[in-house]
Amino acid sequence: LESELGDKLVDLCVPSYSSYTLPCFTSNVLAAWDYTPSTLAPQSDAAALGSLNSYFTVDTLSTYLGGEKFTDATETSVKSASAIQIVYYLKSDIEVINNRYESFKNEAWEEKFLDAVFNAKSANLKYYPSATRSFSDEFGAVIGGDVILINLAYIIMIVYLSVNLGTLPCRCVCPNPGSRVLLSLASVLSILLSMGGSFGLCAAMGFIWTPVHSVLPFVILGLGVDDSFVIVNAFDHTDRTQPIPLRMRDALAHAATSITVTSLTDFVAFAISVSSALPALSSFCMYAAFNIFLLFVLQVTLFSAAVALDEERQQKKHADCCPCCSNCCIGSCLATPCCKPLEQHDAEAAQGGGAAAAGHASHLAQHEQGGISKFIEFKYCPALLSTGGKISTLAAFTALLAVCCIWGVPNLTVEDNARAFIPDDSYLLDYFAKQDKYFSDAGTPMYVVTPPDYDYFANQAALSATKQDVEALAPKYLLSPTKDPNSYDSWYDAYVGYCAQTGVTGYTTSADTFYQSLHAFLQSSQGGYYNSSVVWAGPRSIAATRIETEFKAMSKWVETGDDGEGRLQVDADKVVEAMDEVRVYDWAVEGAYPWSSAFPTWETFKVIQQELYGNVLLCLLAVLVITTLLIGHPGCSGLVFLCVTMTVADILGCMYFWGLFIDNVSVIQAVIAIGLCVDYAAHVGHSFMLKAGSRDERVTAALADIGAAVVNGGLSTFLAVLLLSGSKSYVFRVLFQQFFLTVVLGLAHGLILLPVLLSLCGPNCYAAVEANAAKKSGDEKAEFRVAASSEKAIVNEPK
Repeated sequence: LESELGDKLVDLCVPSYSSYTLPCFTSNVLAAWDYTPSTLAPQSDAAALGSLNSYFTVDTLSTYLGGEKFTDATETSVKSASAIQIVYYLKSDIEVINNRYESFKNEAWEEKFLDAVFNAKSANLKYYPSATRSFSDEFGAVIGGDVILINLAYIIMIVYLSVNLGTLPCRCVCPNPGSRVLLSLASVLSILLSMGGSFGLCAAMGFIWTPVHSVLPFVILGLGVDDSFVIVNAFDHTDRTQPIPLRMRDALAHAATSITVTSLTDFVAFAISVSSALPALSSFCMYAAFNIFLLFVLQVTLFSAAVALDEERQQKKHADCCPCCSNCCIGSCLATPCCKPLEQHDAEAAQGGGAAAAGHASHLAQHEQGGISKFIEFKYCPALLSTGGKISTLAAFTALLAVCCIWGVPNLTVEDNARAFIPDDSYLLDYFAKQDKYFSDAGTPMYVVTPPDYDYFANQAALSATKQDVEALAPKYLLSPTKDPNSYDSWYDAYVGYCAQTGVTGYTTSADTFYQSLHAFLQSSQGGYYNSSVVWAGPRSIAATRIETEFKAMSKWVETGDDGEGRLQVDADKVVEAMDEVRVYDWAVEGAYPWSSAFPTWETFKVIQQELYGNVLLCLLAVLVITTLLIGHPGCSGLVFLCVTMTVADILGCMYFWGLFIDNVSVIQAVIAIGLCVDYAAHVGHSFMLKAGSRDERVTAALADIGAAVVNGGLSTFLAVLLLSGSKSYVFRVLFQQFFLTVVLGLAHGLILLPVLLSLCGPNCYAAVEANAAKKSGDEKAEFRVAASSEKAIVNEPK
């Protein structure tokens, strides 16, 4: 095979010093015939088995063959096998280019290798390939394919905003000033600008971008649309007879305070998690924190200005599609048979329904309570705040919390998610399935690395004693060198064997002989393999060496279906215990330490659970402090905090019941969930403090005022991630699952449980609100007395 760059296997492979035919080091049963077809072809099946069993030990064959059957009970001779594993080793050619790891030559050849295996045909064999580039290819392809879902999500959101912010864009009226399509675009524009600004700032500061960051557009879309609904809802409730600047002042006095509570809470929650020990989580939270800050600034400036301009357009009766002129597009619009002029539509509405209908038809009419608000005020609240409704609500949410905290959260475990990132239809899953079936007893390689500036000649006894150290850690953590000789490979032991074969004796008494013989050994066919295990600093100075051993297989079977199907998965608890034990072990070589390519993943297993609960607790503490400061009453903020805490606990519990586990993806989503569920509860709590009257009256007024905006915000967040339910990407699927839980449980706690708690033990409203309510009540009574006196005077007037 030759790559597009002109490289062949012999140009890229790790050289072999044991074969005269194949210059590349491989793991292959064909080594028994020195990779020579003419040697194998004449042999009968029995002769070929004899050559195989005489060349390899049974332990060595177990690494090449799967599903072996033996000639007798002693299992000393293989007679058949179901699978053969062949491995080709390439030298690393990784380069750092523009802060990215690149491997151009190897990846180009691996592409040709994969194509060749995919196209290979055999009546007797099935091929299951894998290469170093396979994982990044498959995961990158599914992420790239799902980028279209981001575009579709934004299109859906523009449509949803257009329908819910104003009148329907197409209602057979021309012009249709009540339509707010342009305002919807302004909302999305503020979201996109906040993402562009935050991504640029974080990239400039050196924060990494990982595949998990691809969920940010969905998160910010949900938060931004929620803020837009709150601002427009507050603006629509102002007096339309007042000048637009005064109306915007009054709207932002109410909405901006509520948005500040949620945005600042989200910002601090993410900012706290920047201190995480997990680089991916830290980077994600920095991106999210900057994004939320810029989104808040743009919502209260750019989008609010767009709301004011849109209202000015409506007052001028300009069409939404042509905001700068009054007659543009009207001619072509009226040419449509179903369209009527605005004046005719208003007149017909007034004629059919009286003054009220006319007022409703006019785009300048005072804001009329929407359908959702009417339902909440006149149907939902009376049922919820009844005695039976309160008892049922408290019982249901207590039961849910108990189930999640007793059976859900305690059973939420740390698991390896490496294979979860592979698409469902990937060839890699077939490869791993065969690995699990035939080679599941293979352990994880580990190296004992010797320290720099170590006197290797003077400490040969310690180098030899490393084998006894490994034996001491077996069989609980490492494979035994005695029982599994192939699991232990020491350059020093091989060097001693070489000296015995070549008659070198002075290596134990003369440093010159030791180093000269070691150079000769590494240049020989017997020792060439160990060149990568000994790093020279000079002719008689070694920088470092490594001795290879192997962890025992520490996997568990995880069922993936009701039919008993499943897969092997790394047992996170066991590998963390094994890693910690080999690290604290007192190795014979002073200063030596163990290393494995799996350690970074196992380190994640070690800290991920405490990162999850630590970040959740810190974020909840931030929620309590900020809501207390901004809502201004510990009673109300305490109830909001209680609902947010219960929501998070229920989300974590439901994660277990939905088959999710603790990994770097779900930890990030848990932090996001806190930010989202704060929005649902904080808006209701803040609105409750702005209402006067009895507790039930204040709850009803608050929900009638802000409930529709909260519902729209939750639905918009759900719609933003709905398309991800069918994604092949693990990141996007987990995002959908946790967003679904967040929206459902967040809305339930914010619009069901919190109103009940506020009706039972909610604090008094702000003193200024109570004073204004008393003043308004006194003015109304005075007006009533004046009206009554006038009526009495008219009645008593003499005829």
